[in-house]
Amino acid sequence: MIIHCSIVSNFIFNLYIVTNLNLNFLSLKQIIYSKLIVRKFKIFVDILKQI
Repeated sequence: MIIHCSIVSNFIFNLYIVTNLNLNFLSLKQIIYSKLIVRKFKIFVDILKQI
């Protein structure tokens, strides 16, 4: 479970970096959408940690 959480956090971190690098190329709507996905993903991870 700990290994899984670290993989997930690395994925989120990589996604965050990619989003920041591509900020200039994305429209505002896409940026907001990607942030919502990350937020939902973090909620999902928190649920997994409680199990």
